[in-house]
Amino acid sequence: MENEPKPIFCILPWVSFICLAAALNSLGPPRLVPEAYEMERVVPEGAKVQLPCPVQADPDTLFFEWYHGKEPLNIFHEDRFRVQSNGVLKIKAAVPEDSGLYICRAVNGFGKLDTNVTLVVLADSGNNNRQINVETFRDHMAERNEDDRVPPFLTNMTRTNNGRLRRPLGGTLRLYCKASGNPEPQVTWLRNGLTLLNTTLPPGWKRSRWSLYLRNLQDHDEGNYTCVAYNLYGHTNYTVGVDVIPGIRKKPELRGIHPINTTVEEGGSAVFQCRVKSEIIPHVQWLKQAEPDEINDHKVIKVHGEYFRILKSSEVLERADGSFVNKLVIAGVSKKDAGKYICLGA
Repeated sequence: MENEPKPIFCILPWVSFICLAAALNSLGPPRLVPEAYEMERVVPEGAKVQLPCPVQADPDTLFFEWYHGKEPLNIFHEDRFRVQSNGVLKIKAAVPEDSGLYICRAVNGFGKLDTNVTLVVLADSGNNNRQINVETFRDHMAERNEDDRVPPFLTNMTRTNNGRLRRPLGGTLRLYCKASGNPEPQVTWLRNGLTLLNTTLPPGWKRSRWSLYLRNLQDHDEGNYTCVAYNLYGHTNYTVGVDVIPGIRKKPELRGIHPINTTVEEGGSAVFQCRVKSEIIPHVQWLKQAEPDEINDHKVIKVHGEYFRILKSSEVLERADGSFVNKLVIAGVSKKDAGKYICLGA
Protein backbone atom coordinates (compact mmCIF):
# COMPACT_ATOMS: atom_id res chain seq x y z
CA MET A 1 0.00 0.00 0.00
CA GLU A 2 1.07 3.58 -0.57
CA ASN A 3 1.51 4.48 3.11
CA GLU A 4 3.01 1.16 4.06
CA PRO A 5 6.27 1.62 6.07
CA LYS A 6 9.33 1.36 3.85
CA PRO A 7 12.58 -0.30 4.85
CA ILE A 8 15.55 1.68 6.14
CA PHE A 9 19.01 1.08 4.73
CA CYS A 10 22.33 2.23 6.19
CA ILE A 11 25.38 2.86 3.99
CA LEU A 12 28.80 3.23 5.62
CA PRO A 13 31.25 4.87 3.17
CA TRP A 14 34.85 5.75 4.05
CA VAL A 15 34.39 9.50 3.55
CA SER A 16 31.38 10.19 5.76
CA PHE A 17 28.54 8.47 7.56
CA ILE A 18 25.29 8.51 5.56
CA CYS A 19 21.96 6.98 6.46
CA LEU A 20 19.16 6.39 3.99
CA ALA A 21 15.90 7.02 5.82
CA ALA A 22 12.23 6.58 5.06
CA ALA A 23 9.77 9.38 5.75
CA LEU A 24 6.32 10.34 4.52
CA ASN A 25 6.17 14.04 3.64
CA SER A 26 5.04 16.26 0.76
CA LEU A 27 6.88 16.45 -2.56
CA GLY A 28 9.89 18.74 -2.78
CA PRO A 29 13.43 19.28 -1.55
CA PRO A 30 14.34 18.98 2.15
CA ARG A 31 12.99 21.77 4.37
CA LEU A 32 13.01 22.67 8.05
CA VAL A 33 10.21 21.25 10.14
CA PRO A 34 7.76 23.93 11.36
CA GLU A 35 8.60 23.29 15.04
CA ALA A 36 12.38 23.63 14.55
CA TYR A 37 13.86 24.67 17.90
CA GLU A 38 16.96 26.47 19.16
CA MET A 39 20.01 24.65 17.83
CA GLU A 40 22.55 24.70 20.61
CA ARG A 41 23.57 22.13 23.17
CA VAL A 42 25.72 22.64 26.28
CA VAL A 43 26.58 19.44 28.14
CA PRO A 44 29.08 18.26 30.78
CA GLU A 45 32.02 16.09 29.81
CA GLY A 46 31.07 12.41 29.55
CA ALA A 47 27.42 13.06 28.67
CA LYS A 48 25.47 11.30 25.94
CA VAL A 49 24.49 13.81 23.27
CA GLN A 50 21.81 13.82 20.58
CA LEU A 51 22.09 16.52 17.93
CA PRO A 52 18.87 16.99 15.94
CA CYS A 53 18.49 17.39 12.19
CA PRO A 54 14.96 18.90 11.99
CA VAL A 55 14.17 18.46 8.28
CA GLN A 56 11.41 16.82 6.29
CA ALA A 57 10.86 16.13 2.59
CA ASP A 58 9.34 13.86 -0.03
CA PRO A 59 10.19 11.59 -1.86
CA ASP A 60 10.41 9.77 1.41
CA THR A 61 14.07 8.86 0.90
CA LEU A 62 16.53 11.19 2.64
CA PHE A 63 20.31 10.93 2.87
CA PHE A 64 21.90 12.48 5.98
CA GLU A 65 25.51 13.64 6.13
CA TRP A 66 27.07 15.12 9.26
CA TYR A 67 30.11 17.41 9.41
CA HIS A 68 32.13 18.69 12.36
CA GLY A 69 33.11 22.12 11.08
CA LYS A 70 34.17 21.51 7.51
CA GLU A 71 35.29 17.92 8.07
CA PRO A 72 32.89 15.02 7.37
CA LEU A 73 32.35 12.62 10.26
CA ASN A 74 33.90 9.20 9.73
CA ILE A 75 32.60 6.41 11.96
CA PHE A 76 35.52 4.16 11.08
CA HIS A 77 37.86 6.53 12.92
CA GLU A 78 35.53 7.37 15.81
CA ASP A 79 33.03 4.77 17.00
CA ARG A 80 31.47 7.17 19.53
CA PHE A 81 29.40 8.71 16.71
CA ARG A 82 26.22 7.18 15.28
CA VAL A 83 23.58 8.60 12.93
CA GLN A 84 20.02 7.40 13.41
CA SER A 85 17.59 6.79 10.57
CA ASN A 86 15.83 10.11 11.31
CA GLY A 87 19.11 12.02 10.95
CA VAL A 88 19.82 12.51 14.69
CA LEU A 89 23.54 12.37 15.48
CA LYS A 90 24.30 10.48 18.71
CA ILE A 91 27.61 11.07 20.50
CA LYS A 92 28.66 8.75 23.31
CA ALA A 93 30.83 10.03 26.20
CA ALA A 94 31.30 13.56 24.87
CA VAL A 95 34.70 15.21 25.40
CA PRO A 96 35.65 18.92 25.17
CA GLU A 97 37.29 18.28 21.78
CA ASP A 98 33.81 17.46 20.43
CA SER A 99 32.78 21.09 20.92
CA GLY A 100 32.12 23.17 17.85
CA LEU A 101 29.77 23.68 14.93
CA TYR A 102 28.03 20.61 13.48
CA ILE A 103 26.31 20.63 10.11
CA CYS A 104 23.60 18.18 9.10
CA ARG A 105 23.14 17.94 5.34
CA ALA A 106 19.87 16.36 4.20
CA VAL A 107 19.74 15.35 0.52
CA ASN A 108 17.09 13.92 -1.79
CA GLY A 109 16.45 13.95 -5.53
CA PHE A 110 15.05 17.48 -5.42
CA GLY A 111 17.86 19.22 -3.57
CA LYS A 112 19.65 19.53 -0.25
CA LEU A 113 19.47 21.53 2.99
CA ASP A 114 22.11 22.25 5.63
CA THR A 115 21.18 22.89 9.27
CA ASN A 116 23.64 23.96 11.96
CA VAL A 117 23.81 23.03 15.61
CA THR A 118 26.44 24.17 18.10
CA LEU A 119 27.77 21.80 20.75
CA VAL A 120 29.72 22.92 23.82
CA VAL A 121 31.17 20.23 26.08
CA LEU A 122 32.22 21.62 29.47
CA ALA A 123 35.39 20.07 30.88
CA ASP A 124 34.91 18.69 34.39
CA SER A 125 38.35 19.85 35.51
CA GLY A 126 37.20 23.42 35.98
CA ASN A 127 39.92 24.73 33.67
CA ASN A 128 37.36 26.57 31.57
CA ASN A 129 36.88 29.25 34.25
CA ARG A 130 39.95 30.91 32.84
CA GLN A 131 41.19 34.07 34.49
CA ILE A 132 42.46 36.10 31.53
CA ASN A 133 44.06 39.50 31.80
CA VAL A 134 41.75 41.62 29.65
CA GLU A 135 44.32 44.40 29.27
CA THR A 136 46.76 41.93 27.73
CA PHE A 137 44.26 41.11 25.00
CA ARG A 138 43.06 44.61 24.09
CA ASP A 139 46.00 45.55 21.89
CA HIS A 140 45.87 42.17 20.17
CA MET A 141 42.12 42.45 19.57
CA ALA A 142 42.56 45.94 18.10
CA GLU A 143 45.39 44.88 15.77
CA ARG A 144 44.27 41.38 14.82
CA ASN A 145 43.55 40.36 11.27
CA GLU A 146 40.16 38.97 10.36
CA ASP A 147 41.79 35.56 9.92
CA ASP A 148 43.15 35.47 13.50
CA ARG A 149 41.59 32.76 15.63
CA VAL A 150 40.87 33.88 19.18
CA PRO A 151 38.94 31.60 21.55
CA PRO A 152 36.46 33.35 23.86
CA PHE A 153 37.54 35.12 27.03
CA LEU A 154 35.30 36.91 29.53
CA THR A 155 35.63 40.69 29.79
CA ASN A 156 32.79 41.49 32.22
CA MET A 157 30.80 39.22 34.50
CA THR A 158 28.69 39.47 37.66
CA ARG A 159 31.07 39.83 40.59
CA THR A 160 30.52 38.20 43.97
CA ASN A 161 32.51 37.96 47.20
CA ASN A 162 32.07 34.22 47.68
CA GLY A 163 30.62 33.04 44.38
CA ARG A 164 27.00 33.49 45.50
CA LEU A 165 24.30 36.18 45.40
CA ARG A 166 21.32 36.50 47.76
CA ARG A 167 17.99 37.95 46.62
CA PRO A 168 14.61 38.10 48.41
CA LEU A 169 11.57 36.10 47.39
CA GLY A 170 9.89 37.99 44.56
CA GLY A 171 13.05 40.01 43.88
CA THR A 172 14.93 40.58 40.64
CA LEU A 173 18.47 39.97 39.45
CA ARG A 174 20.50 40.69 36.33
CA LEU A 175 23.49 38.42 35.63
CA TYR A 176 26.20 39.73 33.31
CA CYS A 177 28.50 37.74 31.06
CA LYS A 178 30.31 39.67 28.33
CA ALA A 179 32.97 38.00 26.20
CA SER A 180 35.36 38.76 23.35
CA GLY A 181 37.04 36.56 20.77
CA ASN A 182 37.29 36.06 17.03
CA PRO A 183 34.80 35.32 15.68
CA GLU A 184 32.66 37.13 18.26
CA PRO A 185 31.42 34.58 20.79
CA GLN A 186 27.85 33.49 21.35
CA VAL A 187 26.62 33.24 24.94
CA THR A 188 24.18 30.75 26.42
CA TRP A 189 23.00 30.22 30.01
CA LEU A 190 22.46 27.14 32.15
CA ARG A 191 20.71 26.66 35.49
CA ASN A 192 21.96 23.67 37.45
CA GLY A 193 23.46 22.26 34.26
CA LEU A 194 20.33 22.60 32.10
CA THR A 195 20.23 25.06 29.19
CA LEU A 196 17.85 28.01 29.58
CA LEU A 197 16.15 28.45 26.22
CA ASN A 198 14.21 31.58 25.24
CA THR A 199 11.17 29.39 24.64
CA THR A 200 11.22 27.96 28.18
CA LEU A 201 12.15 31.01 30.30
CA PRO A 202 9.75 31.84 33.16
CA PRO A 203 7.40 34.81 32.57
CA GLY A 204 9.25 38.11 32.84
CA TRP A 205 12.71 36.55 32.43
CA LYS A 206 14.77 37.69 29.46
CA ARG A 207 18.03 36.74 27.75
CA SER A 208 19.85 39.60 26.05
CA ARG A 209 23.18 39.66 24.21
CA TRP A 210 25.37 39.69 27.33
CA SER A 211 22.99 39.25 30.28
CA LEU A 212 20.23 37.21 31.86
CA TYR A 213 17.41 39.06 33.64
CA LEU A 214 15.59 37.16 36.42
CA ARG A 215 12.27 38.55 37.67
CA ASN A 216 9.94 37.56 40.52
CA LEU A 217 12.37 35.04 41.99
CA GLN A 218 10.87 31.98 43.68
CA ASP A 219 12.35 29.22 45.86
CA HIS A 220 12.74 26.89 42.88
CA ASP A 221 14.88 29.51 41.10
CA GLU A 222 17.74 28.88 43.51
CA GLY A 223 20.80 27.20 42.09
CA ASN A 224 23.96 27.65 40.05
CA TYR A 225 23.72 29.84 36.97
CA THR A 226 26.44 29.31 34.37
CA CYS A 227 27.13 31.46 31.34
CA VAL A 228 29.01 29.80 28.49
CA ALA A 229 30.72 31.88 25.80
CA TYR A 230 31.76 29.93 22.72
CA ASN A 231 32.94 30.31 19.14
CA LEU A 232 34.50 27.96 16.60
CA TYR A 233 37.82 27.87 18.47
CA GLY A 234 36.85 27.24 22.06
CA HIS A 235 34.67 28.15 24.99
CA THR A 236 34.85 29.50 28.52
CA ASN A 237 32.29 29.58 31.33
CA TYR A 238 31.55 31.32 34.61
CA THR A 239 29.19 30.23 37.40
CA VAL A 240 27.31 32.23 40.04
CA GLY A 241 25.21 30.70 42.82
CA VAL A 242 21.84 32.33 43.54
CA ASP A 243 20.04 31.99 46.89
CA VAL A 244 16.41 33.09 47.31
CA ILE A 245 15.71 34.22 50.86
CA PRO A 246 12.30 34.77 52.52
CA GLY A 247 11.41 37.75 54.66
CA ILE A 248 9.87 41.20 54.67
CA ARG A 249 11.33 43.61 52.17
CA LYS A 250 13.11 46.63 53.57
CA LYS A 251 12.40 50.10 52.27
CA PRO A 252 14.86 51.39 49.65
CA GLU A 253 17.70 53.46 51.11
CA LEU A 254 19.54 56.28 49.37
CA ARG A 255 23.30 55.71 49.46
CA GLY A 256 26.19 58.16 49.38
CA ILE A 257 25.94 61.93 49.08
CA HIS A 258 24.37 61.91 45.62
CA PRO A 259 23.07 63.99 44.01
CA ILE A 260 25.82 66.58 44.54
CA ASN A 261 25.91 70.25 43.57
CA THR A 262 27.12 70.81 40.03
CA THR A 263 28.25 73.89 38.13
CA VAL A 264 28.11 73.72 34.32
CA GLU A 265 28.88 76.22 31.58
CA GLU A 266 25.93 77.23 29.43
CA GLY A 267 25.55 74.79 26.54
CA GLY A 268 27.32 71.98 28.42
CA SER A 269 25.88 68.85 30.02
CA ALA A 270 25.02 68.21 33.66
CA VAL A 271 24.86 64.71 35.12
CA PHE A 272 23.28 63.85 38.48
CA GLN A 273 23.46 60.38 40.01
CA CYS A 274 21.14 58.72 42.50
CA ARG A 275 22.27 55.48 44.16
CA VAL A 276 19.73 53.30 45.97
CA LYS A 277 20.13 50.17 48.12
CA SER A 278 17.11 47.93 47.60
CA GLU A 279 16.18 44.24 47.65
CA ILE A 280 14.30 44.63 44.35
CA ILE A 281 14.65 47.06 41.43
CA PRO A 282 13.41 50.38 42.83
CA HIS A 283 11.50 53.11 41.09
CA VAL A 284 13.67 56.24 41.04
CA GLN A 285 12.02 59.55 40.30
CA TRP A 286 13.83 62.84 39.66
CA LEU A 287 12.24 66.15 40.62
CA LYS A 288 13.14 69.83 39.96
CA GLN A 289 12.02 72.61 42.26
CA ALA A 290 9.06 74.36 40.63
CA GLU A 291 8.70 78.07 40.01
CA PRO A 292 5.92 79.92 41.89
CA ASP A 293 3.75 80.14 38.78
CA GLU A 294 3.96 76.34 38.25
CA ILE A 295 2.54 75.07 41.54
CA ASN A 296 -0.91 74.41 40.05
CA ASP A 297 0.46 72.30 37.21
CA HIS A 298 -0.64 68.63 37.31
CA LYS A 299 3.03 67.57 37.05
CA VAL A 300 4.00 69.43 40.22
CA ILE A 301 3.90 67.69 43.61
CA LYS A 302 4.62 68.79 47.18
CA VAL A 303 7.59 67.23 49.00
CA HIS A 304 8.55 68.29 52.54
CA GLY A 305 6.69 71.57 52.16
CA GLU A 306 8.24 72.46 48.79
CA TYR A 307 6.87 72.12 45.26
CA PHE A 308 8.70 70.08 42.65
CA ARG A 309 8.12 69.30 38.98
CA ILE A 310 8.20 65.61 38.01
CA LEU A 311 10.88 64.88 35.42
CA LYS A 312 11.03 62.05 32.89
CA SER A 313 12.46 58.84 34.37
CA SER A 314 15.25 56.76 32.83
CA GLU A 315 16.40 53.15 33.27
CA VAL A 316 17.59 51.97 36.67
CA LEU A 317 20.80 49.92 36.45
CA GLU A 318 21.95 47.31 38.94
CA ARG A 319 25.52 47.38 40.25
CA ALA A 320 27.65 44.39 41.19
CA ASP A 321 27.29 45.16 44.92
CA GLY A 322 23.49 44.81 44.74
CA SER A 323 22.72 48.53 44.78
CA PHE A 324 20.98 50.41 41.96
CA VAL A 325 21.91 53.60 40.16
CA ASN A 326 19.92 56.06 38.09
CA LYS A 327 21.29 59.10 36.28
CA LEU A 328 19.67 62.35 35.25
CA VAL A 329 21.40 63.89 32.23
CA ILE A 330 20.66 67.46 31.18
CA ALA A 331 22.19 68.25 27.79
CA GLY A 332 22.60 71.74 26.37
CA VAL A 333 22.23 73.46 29.75
CA SER A 334 20.65 76.93 29.79
CA LYS A 335 19.78 79.38 32.57
CA LYS A 336 16.27 77.93 32.92
CA ASP A 337 17.82 74.61 34.02
CA ALA A 338 19.40 76.16 37.11
CA GLY A 339 17.76 75.15 40.35
CA LYS A 340 17.30 72.45 42.97
CA TYR A 341 17.02 68.78 41.98
CA ILE A 342 16.18 65.80 44.20
CA CYS A 343 15.68 62.07 43.63
CA LEU A 344 13.16 59.79 45.33
CA GLY A 345 13.43 56.00 45.62
CA ALA A 346 10.47 53.69 46.18
